[in-house]
Amino acid sequence: PAGSKTAYQNANEWRHLNIVEDDLVVSQDIVSIDGTTGSKASVNVYSLLPWNATSSAPDWLQAGNNTKNPNGNGVLTLTAIATNPSTSTRVASVTVSDMNARSKTFTVIQQAGPPSLSVSTHQADIGAEENSVASVSVTSNAAWSATSNQSWLTVNPASATGDGTLTFTAQANPAITTRTATVTVSTTQGGVTKEIVVTQAAGPATLSVSSTLVNIGHAGNSIAKVNVASNASWSVSSNEAWLTVSPVNWLGDAQVTFTAA
Repeated sequence: PAGSKTAYQNANEWRHLNIVEDDLVVSQDIVSIDGTTGSKASVNVYSLLPWNATSSAPDWLQAGNNTKNPNGNGVLTLTAIATNPSTSTRVASVTVSDMNARSKTFTVIQQAGPPSLSVSTHQADIGAEENSVASVSVTSNAAWSATSNQSWLTVNPASATGDGTLTFTAQANPAITTRTATVTVSTTQGGVTKEIVVTQAAGPATLSVSSTLVNIGHAGNSIAKVNVASNASWSVSSNEAWLTVSPVNWLGDAQVTFTAA
């Protein structure tokens, strides 16, 4: 290295060899730096002349000269001024040049950044009808998967990489009240998780009877029955005093009994 020729010539191991001094030496050909903002790495620079360093990727890698001794041997500090947005490594080069236009270039590898994941909303509404859909945007630098905790709500895609749109599809809501499902989106590495609560609108009230024409015996206390299917509260009434009904009020499915005088 520059400035060390005399020491080599005086050393027993080297004194019988032809010593050639390099005016500009960089201690490493490949340097690794962490994937997060503020990470640092350094290389030793040996030079007889002033030198400076330039980065091929100034948007994320800063190459700063050693301000204590910029005119000769010194330490070149490398700083990641931006987190690697990818879960893969990225590469830049740094060139050290002295005042005589001699230069040395080495490679800097920034390690993969941490996985990131965000969703455009944590609350989504979906219609009550069959095959109603809603969507949410997913922003990520990694592979991710999505699952629903309710069978009536499906998600598509179930897995993807990077940014995308997550679509929800619902079955018809059979109830006259809203219902909810939770969709969990998680990166396959790093354990980043987001949850989206999907609320389905209430379905319409429904009511059906197993028959609209019933025959009943002539004797007192003769009975007949009809099945009622409904997702709501309902009531029953008779327009004749000789025919009573039971129950007169109910919620959901039930069997109605007619009793004749």
